[in-house]
Amino acid sequence: MAESIIVKRSLDGTAGAYRTPQFLMLSEIVPVDILAKHDSEVKLEQPEVDQNMHSRIVMLTAWKVENPSAGWAYERVHIAAAFARNKDVKPGPDHPLLRQDRAHVLPSLQCNCAWTDISSILMFFTVLVNSSRGSLGTYSANASNPIMIESNYFSTAADRYGA
Repeated sequence: MAESIIVKRSLDGTAGAYRTPQFLMLSEIVPVDILAKHDSEVKLEQPEVDQNMHSRIVMLTAWKVENPSAGWAYERVHIAAAFARNKDVKPGPDHPLLRQDRAHVLPSLQCNCAWTDISSILMFFTVLVNSSRGSLGTYSANASNPIMIESNYFSTAADRYGA
């Protein structure tokens, strides 16, 4: 029986975002170095597979409130400067993150009864617009084993500034 591979411009397939590496390893469409590491046959070399993972970051923080009317918003010029510190990104005024006023971080105030005088608040933040990208991988050729996640959070100056 002949084996055939049909190559299109891109491959879109998922088994749940975090299970994609196992799905692709079973189909033998992963970067060559990963397959070689696990003694698997290379059917189709795709070096960009499992790259550019985009995940939301959630952080819990506790803050003392001193002057809440001091101005908590970031000006676009500072975010543009943070982007410019990354050598591979040169955003102009038409960049999607800079052309409009928008939140880069979503704060959510939670009631925490530990401070009855409300001198402190507990917040959790979700980073909405992050430019960092991570990758997924596998520890072994066994698709039932856990996957390796390199989130790469805060790897760009813009993400560090926004957080």
